[in-house]
Amino acid sequence: MNLYAKEVLSIVSESCSGKSLLSNVIMGLLPDGVTTSQGKINFNGNNFLSYKCVQSIGSILVWYFKIP
Repeated sequence: MNLYAKEVLSIVSESCSGKSLLSNVIMGLLPDGVTTSQGKINFNGNNFLSYKCVQSIGSILVWYFKIP
């Protein structure tokens, strides 16, 4: 999948289908000891999975948390 300038990606699916896990992987918010084993998420030539902390990508992505 490719996204271009001014395009937006929304992730919408059934409950318990992995949306939050996918978002956690993208934002680098996995628990200690949990890592990705393969794949990459490129943005402007940089692999998000190589960032070490969420602050590094916080100015690039926005995550809207669901409030129950």
